[in-house]
Amino acid sequence: MAIWTIEKMETKNIGTLTDVVCKIFWKCEETLNSKSAKAIGDFELPSTSSSAFIQFEDLTEENVMSWVENNVNKTEIENSLQTMINSMADKDIKTNPWDSKVLEGA
Repeated sequence: MAIWTIEKMETKNIGTLTDVVCKIFWKCEETLNSKSAKAIGDFELPSTSSSAFIQFEDLTEENVMSWVENNVNKTEIENSLQTMINSMADKDIKTNPWDSKVLEGA
């Protein structure tokens, strides 16, 4: 199951409104059988009306995730991550051989 997180938000002052969220930076991670993939992105929000404005300190994760859901094709991103993981199914990811030699000599 994909895990979506909000990494950060960009704000600006618009007229009498302060800390108006204008850009959201998000991350989506998928893990299956010890293989993982992630996607990161951002999008700009359209202008908000003062009647729909929520003070920055009153925002909840649910508020912001609803904006992500309305502006990002979550299904497409999750499917893409699943495809990436499936392509790794028969591959092993290993650390660099020289990294273990450095540890042995420490």
